[in-house]
Amino acid sequence: MLIMVGTGVFVGNRVDHTIRSRARAESASQDRMASERRYCGLFEGAGEPTLVFGADGQVQEGNASAGDVLGRSPSLLQGESIGELTGLDVTRLDGMDVGAVYVAKDVRLVRPAGSEVWLQPVCTTLSTADDGAQIQAVLRNVTDRCGFGPCRKDRPCAGG
Repeated sequence: MLIMVGTGVFVGNRVDHTIRSRARAESASQDRMASERRYCGLFEGAGEPTLVFGADGQVQEGNASAGDVLGRSPSLLQGESIGELTGLDVTRLDGMDVGAVYVAKDVRLVRPAGSEVWLQPVCTTLSTADDGAQIQAVLRNVTDRCGFGPCRKDRPCAGG
């Protein structure tokens, strides 16, 4: 009889532990999904062109602003090489710590219609749980300081 009571207590404690663990996991999953929805909203609504790519340099996602400046639909940016799209040298990003920021040299892009735009990729390494390091590049429009618009005295032009 004592063995049965002991077994019942053990099983009951185990069930309680399992229920609590499951509730914590479900709560964490809901928090993660809410965070992803917020990120997607911010990413898609961002006014600056933004690309997310892996350590291999392949674009994983791009927002509508990136599609506009690069002359492609955001869905067509996926799988493209960040180096071919922007001239960004991804080897310079090897070994960056999560959260580290790298400001790349200005790059000149010629849009499909023939107009030129100068961009400054500002790269930040992102932390992901299971995909390894990802890098986000915000493509800041610096055309005005690069000889195609009025230069500002506090920011030198790339062309001189």
